[in-house]
Amino acid sequence: MEPTVTLELEQSPQMAALAGQVMLGVALAAGLPPLSADRARSTVARVVGTARAPLELRFAVAGGRAAVRIQGGGEEWRRDAADRLHGNGVLDGDTLIATFERPPLRLV
Repeated sequence: MEPTVTLELEQSPQMAALAGQVMLGVALAAGLPPLSADRARSTVARVVGTARAPLELRFAVAGGRAAVRIQGGGEEWRRDAADRLHGNGVLDGDTLIATFERPPLRLV
């Protein structure tokens, strides 16, 4: 997925809120319903809020999926952050990737 938005965040009290709001916009653009988009926002904000170092976040939208690639924060932080993403995050070298998908519609 090609990045739609890139954020370079210095460690600050506002970095979690900024990352969360961008994730919300990206998730809504990907077609996630409002509750799912808000869960993506809060999950990303919670994870970014634990960082004690600058981060670079690259957000992308493709085919009903919203993703963020996070670099920085140190290896130990990325491992812990992947665990906090509850199955939405994977490590790829020095990058943490969190992906949120639009739930399939069920016909009733």
